[in-house]
Amino acid sequence: MKKIVLVAAVLLIAAVAGCTGRPLSQGGTSTVPEAATLASSSVANIAESYIEKYFAPEGEEVKVTSVWEEHGVYGFNVSVGGYNYTSYITKDGKLIFPTGFYTDKAPPMPEQVPPPPEVQGAEPEQLGGMNE
Repeated sequence: MKKIVLVAAVLLIAAVAGCTGRPLSQGGTSTVPEAATLASSSVANIAESYIEKYFAPEGEEVKVTSVWEEHGVYGFNVSVGGYNYTSYITKDGKLIFPTGFYTDKAPPMPEQVPPPPEVQGAEPEQLGGMNE
């Protein structure tokens, strides 16, 4: 009797939670609600406010000039003090990030800066404070 009650309780909990017992790839359902997708104009306002508050120099104008959907997120171009940048924001407006990398390609590598030429035979005082 205890086994039947236990099994019934488990089935009841699974039914209430909306679980079908099948993987999502086979038509099962998820109990995790999807985040609300905001309109592109809403995420543009969120991005402008965030960038203005935390990154733009005081008094500099921040303007999102375009928004598009790309691989499940919104991409946007933003102008800050006359400089243009491309950034990304999740469709719910909760996560903003300055760049993304395609996972099927190697990430771009920054240009290598050559090391400074060696100063041979120089005394420390001739190196302009490098010994401090």
